[in-house]
Amino acid sequence: MPRDAELVRATIDTQGRKFAWVAERLGISYSYMTRLLSGGRRWTPALRARVAEVLRVPEEVLFCASDCRLTDEKNR
Repeated sequence: MPRDAELVRATIDTQGRKFAWVAERLGISYSYMTRLLSGGRRWTPALRARVAEVLRVPEEVLFCASDCRLTDEKNR
């Protein structure tokens, strides 16, 4: 499972939410939501922004693991 999916799943669980509740607010089906969380589908930029809004968590927190680099490329 991709790290971003793990973070989204963990946030949903920690908040005591159901995947169906999140899917409904995102305007997607429950099955599409489970595919996103399993890594079967990729998070689009629009879905990333929306799920962060729905869960009230900064997008960078949910998706930084797949996008952020720990090294500073400018100093190389």
